[in-house]
Amino acid sequence: MHKLSDKQIKEGWQIVKFGEIAKNISERVNPSETDLKVYVGLEHLDPQSLRIMRKGVPSDVKGQKLRVRPGQIIFGKRRAYQKKLAIADFDGICSAHAMVLEEKVGKVISGLLPFFMQSDIFMDRAVAISEGSLSPTIKWKTLANQKFSLPPVERQKEILEVLEKVEEIILKIENLICSGELLFKIILQKKINNPKQKEKFFPITDLSKIVNSPVDKKTKKGQDSIKLCNYVDVYNNREITNDLRFMKASASQSEIQKFSLRKGDVVITKDSETPYDIGISTYIAEDIDDLVCGYHLAIIRSNSSVSGKYLSYALCSPKVRHGFVPYAQGITRFGLSSDTYKNVKIFCPSIAEQKKIVNVLDSLQKCLAFMKKQSVKYTNIKKIILKELLLNF
Repeated sequence: MHKLSDKQIKEGWQIVKFGEIAKNISERVNPSETDLKVYVGLEHLDPQSLRIMRKGVPSDVKGQKLRVRPGQIIFGKRRAYQKKLAIADFDGICSAHAMVLEEKVGKVISGLLPFFMQSDIFMDRAVAISEGSLSPTIKWKTLANQKFSLPPVERQKEILEVLEKVEEIILKIENLICSGELLFKIILQKKINNPKQKEKFFPITDLSKIVNSPVDKKTKKGQDSIKLCNYVDVYNNREITNDLRFMKASASQSEIQKFSLRKGDVVITKDSETPYDIGISTYIAEDIDDLVCGYHLAIIRSNSSVSGKYLSYALCSPKVRHGFVPYAQGITRFGLSSDTYKNVKIFCPSIAEQKKIVNVLDSLQKCLAFMKKQSVKYTNIKKIILKELLLNF
């Protein structure tokens, strides 16, 4: 049973049900019948960020969606462990796998609810009450009945003032990151998606050897212990280095020989739940002992006409990334056939020109990596503030 400590009672804390501080807005919209111009899906939300950095359009999707207005909160009720939560800055529709929430001012002051929902105590509870195994989802009735401790209004005002200052710093860093990533895309477009030199575009199969891996995350008796480079490692990292923490698994000697990764390799996602998550690439930046490519991934090993690093950048250029989408086959899960790599082409200039392009992009990536570390730093500061000031017993 949820109880207040003696200290909290003395200070004027209160126990509230989530439904007392938030209202669920469930207005349905058919994308094909609306004049609204903006669609935001869960894929457009970044974990632990209140800002929406990417958007789509209603024609991107089918089936009923949720109406959303500026200032409302979009909360990913499906796979809550991804911690996707943002404040809408648009008038449009969003995924039906989200909840659209509004603050119910009274027991909580205006502006505090989104920060509260970012706290570990809320997110941990959201994960705990999710139902289902493959795609765990939260029901509003269950969430509305969850009880939480809140400080008195005056304390809430003090907390919100501090949180808003930290959030302002985070937003400035995110703006710099956004500008840097836009510049990165412009350089990719100009240097790698070069329509003026069509004779220098080649199928991926002409530039590399492709190997699809069947190695799963299980540990089996009689097999050798390995480090597994899995889907999440590729999805979340532009480069794979020794300092990453890899999953432990096992593989046969034959699998180790065929699917071990080495410096210069490129790994891409060949299967995913959406076509847009297929073809995401990473670069193996170092030789890592016992590292084997995992299931749902493919190794792309460049030949002498192209460097692995250049190939990794070319594969993440918008034109190439979008080139994979039409070849994604499936209904609930999508995958690439071997013919895909023959049909997707990459601009391949001389090795000397490749090096120049890589040097520019590497320098920009170092700047982006520094800014992202700063973003993580201040996001962690925000979490500490929430824990110590808002949720302190």
